[in-house]
Amino acid sequence: MRILRQFDPTSNMGQIVDAAATINIGQKLNGRRYLIVLDNVWSRQVYTLIANHLPNQGAGSRIIITSRNSNLADQPDYTHKLDGLINEEAEELFLRRLVPQRQGSYSLDEYLPENLRGMSKKILDKCDRLPLAVAAIGSSLSNKPMSESVWKKFHDSLASEMASGSEHSIIGSILRPSFVDLPDNLKSCFLYFSIFPEDQPISRGRLIRSWLAEGFIEEKKGKTPEEVAETYLDELIRRSLVRVCTSEIDDRVKTCHVLRLYHEFIVPLSVNGNFVTVVDHKSKSISPGEKVRRLSFHEQFPTKLSEISDSKHVRTLFVFGHMDELTKDMISLRSRYIRKNTGSSTAVKVFDKFRLLKVLDLQEVPLQELPKKIGSFVLLKCLNLRRTRIETVPDSIAKLYLLETLDLKYTLVKELPKWIHKLKKLRHLLVSCGEAQGAKVSSAIGSLSSLQKMSLIVVDKDEDIVKLGNLVQLRKLGLADLEKKFGSKLCETIQKMENLSKFDVRAKTGEFLWLEQMETPPKNIQRLHLKGRLQRLPSWISLLSSLVKVVLKCSKLSSHQNPLEMLEGLSSLMELEMIDYYIGIKLVFKARSFKNLRKLHVEQFDELIEVVVEDMALSMLKRLTICKCKQLKPLTPRLSLGQLEELELYDMSDAFLSDIQRRIHQGELVDHIQEPVPSSSSTTERGISTEIRSYRHIS
Repeated sequence: MRILRQFDPTSNMGQIVDAAATINIGQKLNGRRYLIVLDNVWSRQVYTLIANHLPNQGAGSRIIITSRNSNLADQPDYTHKLDGLINEEAEELFLRRLVPQRQGSYSLDEYLPENLRGMSKKILDKCDRLPLAVAAIGSSLSNKPMSESVWKKFHDSLASEMASGSEHSIIGSILRPSFVDLPDNLKSCFLYFSIFPEDQPISRGRLIRSWLAEGFIEEKKGKTPEEVAETYLDELIRRSLVRVCTSEIDDRVKTCHVLRLYHEFIVPLSVNGNFVTVVDHKSKSISPGEKVRRLSFHEQFPTKLSEISDSKHVRTLFVFGHMDELTKDMISLRSRYIRKNTGSSTAVKVFDKFRLLKVLDLQEVPLQELPKKIGSFVLLKCLNLRRTRIETVPDSIAKLYLLETLDLKYTLVKELPKWIHKLKKLRHLLVSCGEAQGAKVSSAIGSLSSLQKMSLIVVDKDEDIVKLGNLVQLRKLGLADLEKKFGSKLCETIQKMENLSKFDVRAKTGEFLWLEQMETPPKNIQRLHLKGRLQRLPSWISLLSSLVKVVLKCSKLSSHQNPLEMLEGLSSLMELEMIDYYIGIKLVFKARSFKNLRKLHVEQFDELIEVVVEDMALSMLKRLTICKCKQLKPLTPRLSLGQLEELELYDMSDAFLSDIQRRIHQGELVDHIQEPVPSSSSTTERGISTEIRSYRHIS
């Protein structure tokens, strides 16, 4: 960083600055066009100091920065995000560093002997094809014999070096600066990923709710703790430490994970720092007397909870996978007896050993019953039972006065205890029986004023609907089995929820949704899900300027209605899903409508014969799905969706599919969508296998 000292000889930047320079680059460049590349920049301070000393004369000069932190420069003219290299690029970089004197093309199969090709690919896999790691390993191997045994020893040593936590290891020297540069409040959040199995996508909500319970999130004025936690996650992503697996239509993170390379790096850091104890096939036991704070059991390991000798320090427990013996411990409702050498017996329930837990996460564990002892976990803040097999929740849960999250989604729970209103700190109440059925709650639920998210619940009294109006902090509300007669009261209640961003309401089977009487809907609603018969689409929907996603199911809107009138002018709308929504024969997307729509799904329009897309409608559409519309005729010849990247069609008439395929191949429909994805099969509700044909953009 001699350049830095040239700009400010008095700067004390520690080890990153060399001796003072003799010339001033800023003056030297004055009046000239220049291109400066700043490689691997870590500090905004460093970048700003350099940039402020460079002349800006509008002569077309440029500064190029490479960094692992995308947040260094304010409003860059252009940002190019680099993910891991593809196989061919990784191989070429590896061989250029392995054999720097070699000229011409680089290919593992062409250059390396057969016995080294497989091992070289294993080494590249270990690097996750990250450019810095690939280059460093190639350079290191260039000084070693090209022997299979030597390369295998090198491959195995990468894992052991990272496991030792040595900053002098090849990979550690690359990854450690990224970790050290993190603010203290983000270090714990990043290490928390070591709890989860390698390569497992982690949902944003699960991660954030756990962080909150752990106390990692600082308070910030004007923001909820959940919003602050989301900025933490975004920052880890910007620093290239966390990778997004899936995202919402508006780029909000849906699931994420850390790369294998980073996972192998942070697990030893966490274990050595007593942050997490991971029990899996690599670490087969917990040492006697080991002080365990956070305990994570991974799949295919037969350890029993009853075998843990010292559990009084355990504050967090995650269980992944089935693990029969461990599951038996978790579901045991009867007292276990631990016989001592004296022959006497002491009745000790396994759950008694973990009564100081703050986080208990049993997602997808085949748990059938929740012990009544759960009420003794007085410090518990986050209880995740999603996708377990429990049917009831014991009344003792009302004793968990500190509980912030109760996740019962996709379980068999149909009714919540009437005492749940005692959980005054509850912020997230997530419940559903199966995929779509809600759970009944008592009328006192309206007293839980801290609730941020509540879904799916069933209310069947007018007064219960009215009491929901006390939940003014709600960001997400999901209601199931709603009867038509409660519609007007619900509209009055919803108008009080000014912070509501997601509204999901599902009618009782065969009932109409009556949601007309809402004059001032919450202006921040971004996601709207309506399931049930509609006489017409509520007019207030057209007022939702922040609406990003709309799902309309089983509405069976009459052919006398204009099904798109309330939606076509929504400037923020990016995703529209309509299933069994309309029984008319013609669907018209008017000229210049749906200007920002990216994703459109049309399904089970049983009477639909014609779809018309007028000029400049759907101009930004990226993905189009049409299915189960058996009467639909081929699309109009003038239809051309120039931005379309993916087209998916299934369970349609043969004539429709054949016409689409012909027109795509002839360039009549969308000439840049040419590549058919290999046919696959899906099963309809009747068990009939149907062919899926889709076409994706060729870049």
